[in-house]
Amino acid sequence: MIREHGVTAVHFVPSMLALFADTPEARGLAIRHVFASGEALPVALARRCLERMRIRLHNLYGPTEAAVDVTFHEASGEEEGASVPIGRPVWNTGCYVLDAWQRPVPDGVAGRLFLTGRQLADGYLGQPELTAERFLPDPFVPGGRMYDTGDIVRAAADGTITFEGRADGQVKIRGVRIETGEVEAALLDTGLLRQAVVMAREGADGARLIAWVVPRDGTEALGAALAARLPAAMIPAAIVPLEALPLTPNGKLDRGALPEPRAQAAGRPLAPGTEALLARLYAELLGAATAIGPETDFFLAGGDSLRAVRLTLRIEEETGRAPGLAAIFETPVLADLARRIAEDAPGDDGLGPVLRLSRGSRPPLFAIHPAGGIGWCYRGLAAALEDRPLIALQSPLLDAAAPDPATLDALARAYAARIAELAPEGPLHLAGWSLGGLIAQAAACHLERQGRVCGMVALLDSYPSECWRNEPEPGPDAALRALLAIAGHDPEAHPELTDRAAILGFLRARGEPLAQLPERALDGVIRSVQQTNRLVRGHREARFGGTLLHVRAARDHAGTALRPELWHPFAARLETLSLPCLHGELLSARLRPALAEGLMRAMARDERASAFTT
Repeated sequence: MIREHGVTAVHFVPSMLALFADTPEARGLAIRHVFASGEALPVALARRCLERMRIRLHNLYGPTEAAVDVTFHEASGEEEGASVPIGRPVWNTGCYVLDAWQRPVPDGVAGRLFLTGRQLADGYLGQPELTAERFLPDPFVPGGRMYDTGDIVRAAADGTITFEGRADGQVKIRGVRIETGEVEAALLDTGLLRQAVVMAREGADGARLIAWVVPRDGTEALGAALAARLPAAMIPAAIVPLEALPLTPNGKLDRGALPEPRAQAAGRPLAPGTEALLARLYAELLGAATAIGPETDFFLAGGDSLRAVRLTLRIEEETGRAPGLAAIFETPVLADLARRIAEDAPGDDGLGPVLRLSRGSRPPLFAIHPAGGIGWCYRGLAAALEDRPLIALQSPLLDAAAPDPATLDALARAYAARIAELAPEGPLHLAGWSLGGLIAQAAACHLERQGRVCGMVALLDSYPSECWRNEPEPGPDAALRALLAIAGHDPEAHPELTDRAAILGFLRARGEPLAQLPERALDGVIRSVQQTNRLVRGHREARFGGTLLHVRAARDHAGTALRPELWHPFAARLETLSLPCLHGELLSARLRPALAEGLMRAMARDERASAFTT
């Protein structure tokens, strides 16, 4: 598209720029101006971009409190150190590098960055104490103001500023602000550690979180425990076990003495060929310090959906064929992925009707997609379930060649047939978030008519179709703006995003995997959202002869008629589980342990009941 339309300027967060630069189509691309902001720009990435493309690369810096970008530096590829300088201030802006007593530091000495100028915000709405803490009197200009960024920088003799890190333990990983103290708290909350320290270390591919821990009895279970507590961006890329944390003579933690992580993996050695190749790519994407072995799980080792997209691209570059995103989701363990690639299975873009997100020996949980048609949202839940396969069912509307379903019940009948085929024996567990819950209840009715035993049927903050039948028809841009909600952003907070280009640009700038889908897949997601309104309005629930488990987002729907009891006419029994969250937070890392525990308890109980009756 950039070549076709002669685009002359593009703007990326550096992690997305890395993904863009690594695509074969980017080689030799001519773009007049490429802007990078949102996180530190690694020197290695800048050099790679300048070597692969004919561009001018500009590194920008600036917090929201100062009208976004306040410094700039054009990368030459000759910079030294870990990251490209953030440069010098733009017009009408001032930068002070000060010590703890607000005195200027000498050139080359690290200090705290303060910003001045007309573009400073007035303060934080409704937070006078925080405003007073961060917006301070300018000690050098009577009556002036300055903003404390909390960033540690160094200024060269010519005024060029280089970012060194955060003063308060807050770091940016792929554009996401993370408090290292929160990660340390999550590590200790597992009960597996005596002590934990987390820091960000710059690498060739940007900042990575590293954790140094003093374990109680090993760290084997730590990865899974963290995955149940933290989002992917907050999981350390490497965990370094120590017998004790290093201390200074006065008893304080000696951060400078923390050892560099070493890439060691337990278990058998890597097999030559595909396993060795994947180990190299895993290390490249997860950080060279990450221990890689045949049993390394890409996601538990710090991978996420964005890095999974990059992994498929790198495998295609190295082997000439892409395994597809579904291969990474379904077989993230290195040895399993190597076998899948060796079997020369057809590539799968992760948008097919069935997506296996975890494996195990117990009866599977079938999770039905929300309105956007994609089941990727269940990957975190899949990791939190113990020894339980989670199979996501995705919408046929993602395929442009598939006809529109006549009714929601027809769609549910097709899903019931697929579920019965995938699990010909044993109890059937179903779940669905939002729209997925309506389809799960309808599919359970069809399975019951076929004589199948339904175990748990969980409706994740879903409400009957009657709640939506008389809602106003959505406007033409509603499906497009629904992409924001699917990606976890509040559409109401961004009224300026009204067309496809603006919305996708917003999502790409924030590294959202949804924005990396091919155009035909995005068309499918939008089509699925559009059809959802029609299907729900025309649906009439049948009565299910078993138990429905309704999981309610307790902090949402205040002042509305939405409540679990609305399902009473459509089930023999209704159970409820209330979680302290909003609708969009139900599958988040914070709620995942409680949600997984509730679902596992319900499935285990229903399996015992099924075994007793048979």
